[in-house]
Order: sequence, then C-alpha cells, then structure tokens
Amino acid sequence: MSNKFLGLLSKIFGAVTLIALVSIFFVPLSYADNEFSSNYKVNYVIEETGVTEVTELISLTNLTDRYYAEGFSLSIGATKVSEVAASDNDGPLQVDSSVSGNKTNINVHFNSQVAGKDKIYSFTLRFKSEDFAQKQGKIWQISAPRISSQSGINNYDLTLSVPVDFGDPTSILPDPKSQSESGGMINFNFDKSQLLDTGILANFGSNQLFDFNLTYKLNNTNPLPVVAQLALPSDTNYQQVLLNSISPQPENVTIDPDGNSIAWFKLNRQQALDVNVTGQAKLYISPRVKQPAILTSDQRSQYLKSDQYWETDNPLILDKLSTIFKDGKPTDVRAQASLINQFVVNTLKYDDSKVTNGQFERLGALTALN
Repeated sequence: MSNKFLGLLSKIFGAVTLIALVSIFFVPLSYADNEFSSNYKVNYVIEETGVTEVTELISLTNLTDRYYAEGFSLSIGATKVSEVAASDNDGPLQVDSSVSGNKTNINVHFNSQVAGKDKIYSFTLRFKSEDFAQKQGKIWQISAPRISSQSGINNYDLTLSVPVDFGDPTSILPDPKSQSESGGMINFNFDKSQLLDTGILANFGSNQLFDFNLTYKLNNTNPLPVVAQLALPSDTNYQQVLLNSISPQPENVTIDPDGNSIAWFKLNRQQALDVNVTGQAKLYISPRVKQPAILTSDQRSQYLKSDQYWETDNPLILDKLSTIFKDGKPTDVRAQASLINQFVVNTLKYDDSKVTNGQFERLGALTALN
C-alpha cells in the first residue's frame, strides 16, 4: 500500500491545476453575439516570488450602429488579485473589482462610448495575482485560465513568461506554439485555439522531497500466533526512499520479486499491533532509468495472473469486463485500459469513513465490485 501511495505521488506531485473561466460582458445594453468583436494580446509575467503580473491589451470593435458599449467586465477564477488598473489613450479608466466566491469580478468604465459601426476602442487592463503560480517544495506549478467560448473573440494571443532560474518545464500543457528567451525570462506563446478547451498548466522542477509518517494496522483475529507482513516504502524508478525508523522493530525484512521491502512481524493470538514507519522520499516526475516498454512473457504471466485480491478469472469480473467492452473490445491496449479506468472512476468512490472508524479490512477487486 505504501509503495503504491508514494509511487502515485511521484506522478501527481506536479499536477495541481488552477482552472479559471474568463467571461466577457459589455454593459449596460444586452446584445447578440454579432454586435461586438474583440482581440486580445495577453501577457502573464511570473516574478521570482510567484506573483503574476497580468497585462491585457484589448481592442473592441462595434459591428453595428444600433448598440454601444460603456464598459467592460471580466470574471476570473482568482481571489488574490491586487493593483487592478486600466487605461486608454486618453489616460486612466475607472475600475471596480470585487470577490464573489472563488472569482474576482473586474469592471472597467470607458471614458467614451464605443458607438458607431466599425468603431474600435482599445484599452489596457493590468492586475497582479498570487493565484497563478504556487511553489510546492522544489516544484513551481503555474497555470493560466482558459478563455470564454463566446464567439465574439476574434484573436487571443497569450504569452507566459517565467524566470530563467525556474529552468525548462518538466511538463507544459498544451504545447506552446513557440518559445523564446529574453531579458532573463523564458517566453511561451499560445493562441486562441489552444485555450478554448483548457487553460495552461506548467510544472518546473524534476523532483520533490517528502517526509512521511505512516501507521500500519496489523490485527490477528486467529486463536493461534501468526507472522504478518507489510510492504515498506521502497526505491522504485520514480522514487528514492530513506527509512528513519520502524517501531516496533520487525522480526525480519526481505525483498519480494518486485523489489518491494517486506517487513515481518510476529503477532500473538487476538493481538492488534500498530507499526509506525518514518522517513523521507525523493519523488521524480520522470523515471530515473528508462525501462523497456514491452513486458516479457514471464512478466505478463506474473502481473496478469489471478490472485487473492486480483480475481481476474472470476465470472463476475469477466461479465463486468464484457459490459465495459459492449461496443467492441479495442485492439489497442491503451484504449482498453482507458475504458476500464473510466468505469472505475464512474463506479467506485472512496469511503473515508472507514479510515475514520478504523475499518482497515482489505477488500480486493471482487468485494469492492459487489
């Protein structure tokens, strides 16, 4: 259990995502999608402290002679917003901002109305936020919001700039259209097509350090003494582990065929025992050693065989598998795994109350399914 837990952390420690929705409204009159169009040139500049300075150059075009715009509203999924300001060619604009739930609403009041067909009004909006860049240990996690899917946006070009000291991104989604370096900053460029469905998520840093303190619950309900075993956090291709203490000390520690460290404890009849394990783990977002993508026949037999908690040949499991593949079993293994994973996500849920109530019984696949 511990190995899987720490191994999972190695995959997700850089995966904290800030999802924000940008919505644009013109006030005070209602209007149709074809009444105004807009173009954006947006810069997100991440400072060394993690504070993000956002600059938006916005141009609005009136497509009719029946409506006019007196202002602009922006709703963004961030709450730590400061130094909000706007200006046009004639000088500063009045700006109001307020927090509602997990969003900040910004209202810009224009100095002149955007009236008349093909009338273009350009202005600049600036603000700072602490929501878009977070440092978690040795990892910087940076995000930028997706844009509204409304049809009034013609162009939306966004540049994300981070200090060179952050290093190259370990991962960045979506892939930038282009990348450059200037003035001690790395610049990643994106366009409208990339930001309609998702925002930007970038991770900087290849490893993370964790202290762990784990408690294992061992319980012998038998009338005779038994020898119980538990898996200790171990070195894997995604982690290096240093164990500081195991209390109480095990009778023995062995290595299983998968490289896991197994601790053995003698339990008297009707004895319950709490085992405490402390240490440090260095987790990697990429494997330390590149491994072959193809399993050997012996590995496939070992990993796919039916076992106590993996009842792969049970009729109920096989029947559920046929339901998952009711539209035909994909030939691609990844596609098969994706359908199975989706079933698990949609069907099973964590029951935190069992942990709270001390119910640590291991269920296995069949019991969980039932």
